[in-house]
Amino acid sequence: MPSKLSLHDDSCARCKAEDELIRISEFGKALCAECFPGFLVRRVESLMRRRQMYRKGDTIGVALSGGKDSAALMEMLHSLRGRMRIQVVGLHVNMGLGEFSDISQAAAADLCEHVGVPLHVSSVADFGVRIEPVGQFRQCNVCGAVRRSLLNRMTQKLEIPTLATGHTVDDILQFMLKGLLSGRLEAPRPVLQPSTHRPRKIKPLYFTPESATAKYAELLGLPYTDVECPHFEPASRRFNEVFELLEAKVPMGKMQYAHTKLKAMKAPGVDELERSCAMCGEPTNATYCPICRLRREQAGQRPAEREK
Repeated sequence: MPSKLSLHDDSCARCKAEDELIRISEFGKALCAECFPGFLVRRVESLMRRRQMYRKGDTIGVALSGGKDSAALMEMLHSLRGRMRIQVVGLHVNMGLGEFSDISQAAAADLCEHVGVPLHVSSVADFGVRIEPVGQFRQCNVCGAVRRSLLNRMTQKLEIPTLATGHTVDDILQFMLKGLLSGRLEAPRPVLQPSTHRPRKIKPLYFTPESATAKYAELLGLPYTDVECPHFEPASRRFNEVFELLEAKVPMGKMQYAHTKLKAMKAPGVDELERSCAMCGEPTNATYCPICRLRREQAGQRPAEREK
C-alpha cells in the first residue's frame, strides 16, 4: 500500500528535480532516478563503516540467492570496492530443488558476469543429500540449516573472512516480531563477529527496505530472478502486512521500529561451534553437522542426538 510522504515530497531531495520521482516511504524523501542509486549506495557504505562491517583488504563473499536483494547488494559492494579497499566474490548454494534451483544459479551466474566478479558454487547434491522435511523440521528449516552450513564451509575453504547476506529491514522486522511474540527478546545484529569456525557475518541492507532494492536493481538493469521457490510458505511472511500497515499510517515507522528494537532487544547468544561432527569432522554443536544429520535420516538411520 503506497503511503504519502511528509518530507521532500515534491522534488528530489538531492538535485531538486521534480519529474519522475521515486518515493520510498521508509526514507522519508523522494529522489529522481539519477540520484537514487548513489543515495542508496551511500547509505549502505555509511552503515558498513559505522558498524565496522569490514577491514581494509578484506574479501567479502556475497551470498547470492538469485533474487533482487542479494543482486543489489553485490552491485553496491562492487561499486564500493575502491573507496573501501575490498574485494568481492559471489557465493551460491544450489539446493537441488529442480528447475527453481537451476534458474536461481543461472541468475547468480548472470549477475556475476554482469558485475565482473567470480562466482563460487556449492551444491547439496555433491554431499549426497536432498532437501526435504525431517522429523519436526519443515523443509524451509532444513534448507536454511544446510545452506548456512555450506556457506560456512565455502568461506573456510576459500579463506574469505567476511560473509554478506542480503537481509533487508523487512526481513529483520519479521525476525524481531516473531521473537517478541514467542518470548525470545533477541534481535539479529547488523554484524556477527567471527568465531573460530565462522567468518564475520554482515547485513549491509539491515536498514534498507525491499522496495528500495527492487528499484535499485530495476534502474541498473541487474540480472535476477523473481521465480518463487515451489516450497515457499506464505504464512512465513504474514507479518509483512503488519509493518506495511504501520508504514501506511506512520511514514518511516518501519525504520523507527527497527532502530528502537535493535537498541531494546538483546543480541543473540554467541553460538560457538565447539565440537566436531562424528561423521565428517566439520565443526558443529551437536553429534552430527546439519548435512550429516540429514544424510543419516535419509539413509533410514536413527536420528542423531542434538545435545549441546
